[in-house]
Amino acid sequence: MACNYNSNATLEDSTCTYAQLGYDCDSNCVAVNIDWIGDQDGNGYTSIDPATGDLYITIESFPNVGSAMITINGETLPMEYTDWGANAHWYYSMTTQPNTDYNWNMTVSNGCAVSQSYEDAFSTDCANIANGISEDLGCGCGEPAALFGYDCDGNCLVDVDCAGVCGGTSVLDECGVCDGDNSSCTDDCGVVNGDNSSIEKV
Repeated sequence: MACNYNSNATLEDSTCTYAQLGYDCDSNCVAVNIDWIGDQDGNGYTSIDPATGDLYITIESFPNVGSAMITINGETLPMEYTDWGANAHWYYSMTTQPNTDYNWNMTVSNGCAVSQSYEDAFSTDCANIANGISEDLGCGCGEPAALFGYDCDGNCLVDVDCAGVCGGTSVLDECGVCDGDNSSCTDDCGVVNGDNSSIEKV
């Protein structure tokens, strides 16, 4: 009904005035407040669409009125809506990038009435899994780091010792024995590679 409705009027003169949406004719807000937002089913605020790989941010609110906006890393966007009976179900799908932090907050509002907001964050790992734990330690996402002295394919990058150990410390003794003590070529006089010529003949 027009705010200046006159029951005695007999002529339509296009002078009717109406209250703004959510307000009465005295400028009082009469829109329904948003009382609650949260995770109705307790299954988290993010999920993955197995068909597309897209990530969904979802949240519910009560009562089932209003609209929702989400801000992700500074960009504000409208959320999609599904009727969940007493509650409204809001969702936004997005394509994520590996090794990225995402900070988001959303607000459900109903015009001039009391609104409700929620904020959260998640990160993707090198495999582009939300809140995943895979790391790239130098040999590819989720692969173990190369051992000291080796490349990612297991090839030795440093010197190999006489025992065939990559980066090992074994050395040849004076007798040519790996890790030897020179005893194998020491003569009776204690001379390495000697010929016993120092022994006194009787």
